[in-house]
Amino acid sequence: MFLSKGTLNLSLALAFTASAAIGKVSAVDADPLIASYEPYATGSKQTLLVSYRDDSGHDNVVNRVEKMKGEGKKVKESNNHKLNKTHSLKKEKGAGTKKGKSEKDRRLRWLQEDGAITAGFSVLEFETDDIKAEIAALSAIDGVTAVEQDGMMHINTMEYQQKLRGGAADHIREIQDAISATADELAEDAEAQHGRRLAEQTPYGIDMVNASHVWEYTPVMTDPIKICVVDTGYDLGHEDLPTESVHGVDGFDQYGQLWSVDGHGHGTHCAGTIGAIGGNGKGVTSVNPDPSKFTFFIGKGLSDSGSGSGSGVMAAVAACVEAGAKVISMSLGGGGYSATSNAAYEDYYDANVLIVAAAGNGGNSAL
Repeated sequence: MFLSKGTLNLSLALAFTASAAIGKVSAVDADPLIASYEPYATGSKQTLLVSYRDDSGHDNVVNRVEKMKGEGKKVKESNNHKLNKTHSLKKEKGAGTKKGKSEKDRRLRWLQEDGAITAGFSVLEFETDDIKAEIAALSAIDGVTAVEQDGMMHINTMEYQQKLRGGAADHIREIQDAISATADELAEDAEAQHGRRLAEQTPYGIDMVNASHVWEYTPVMTDPIKICVVDTGYDLGHEDLPTESVHGVDGFDQYGQLWSVDGHGHGTHCAGTIGAIGGNGKGVTSVNPDPSKFTFFIGKGLSDSGSGSGSGVMAAVAACVEAGAKVISMSLGGGGYSATSNAAYEDYYDANVLIVAAAGNGGNSAL
């Protein structure tokens, strides 16, 4: 894959900072509970990802949807992602070796055969009480190579991990609040002793990854590199972030919510780590403190609650690519492997788009 010098410098800085922000993860310490599959469903509403071999396969899926509507079923194709080229649908490494999980914890997936290919996939939304029957019917369509149940995506916070374990999320929050309160008290004491607090701060991760070492090598370009943040949104108008009118920030709405409103805060935090304005005497500096060297595109991949669907995240990524983004940051998590989404992200990578994704918030200092 070829990256221009400017893209590469921004990409490396973003990737290094993302790795520092999410913590150091050891494969030995990977948590199987976090990897367990969570279907994205609300009551009888279900979403399926249907991969097809070619255009005729997609036509057959659309015809099947129309037939189902004629039978009185509530179903629609909410999206169709056609890939730039065909990709192999790869099975999850180690699939079939995990033990101790009930059937409901497994992904409901049908795959035609090892080495099956996909030219794209359709996102179908159903209202059904028998999702297995729908999967079986769709898998029998000529040209369909895989059917997957859509998965839940979310901000992988400590509270969420505890929820997955069925544990003490409230207790963890109490501990975090106590630590935060103590830190605030210490900060107030320090301010009283020194008489002032610095107007602009440098988060520890910026120096940790030596971000400033690449600043001089990142040129100001006529067409600045576009960086996309797929998350909960962006606090447009924040005093320390690039703006729509001056810096050309744009975005993609979803879930009936605006990209320019971040009801959760996580997306704004991530965008600030990547591109908070430096040298303005406000807030913090960032990996890319000069907004003349890049532009932001914000993909509302998660809702204001901090959760969403795998297909929703992919829709946001697709919007980023269509807008011309060359670097896409996704600081989010979700359970289970998807051969369909894996093929889609491979397709974007082959099209010269660098995707930087979180690897988790747990682990030790083995790496």
